[in-house]
Amino acid sequence: MEEPKCDILYEHMNYENKIKLINIAKEIYININNNKINSWRNATIALRDKIKEVLDFNEKGWHIIIGSKFGFFCTHEIYHALHFKLDHIENTCTLKGKQFFIRNENN
Repeated sequence: MEEPKCDILYEHMNYENKIKLINIAKEIYININNNKINSWRNATIALRDKIKEVLDFNEKGWHIIIGSKFGFFCTHEIYHALHFKLDHIENTCTLKGKQFFIRNENN
């Protein structure tokens, strides 16, 4: 099983938070592959809950966006952002080619 790739869009994000977010994405990815998560809505909820559990969610501006073949832009400065692309997801054809976007617009 191929693990999610992580493109770090904003290099000045706290290193420990980068590692935590990568590990969260891997955990969700494994749960999708093991059919423990069977929809993108459930994946979004699981991501939100894990981010709240692992990171300081009192920082405002976290967004979890799931979609296919699109990017994101913002009209103001974004301080923290990670882009997780999940490829080669087996067993659930509706999940193929989808992407996770996890970003924090406020620091």
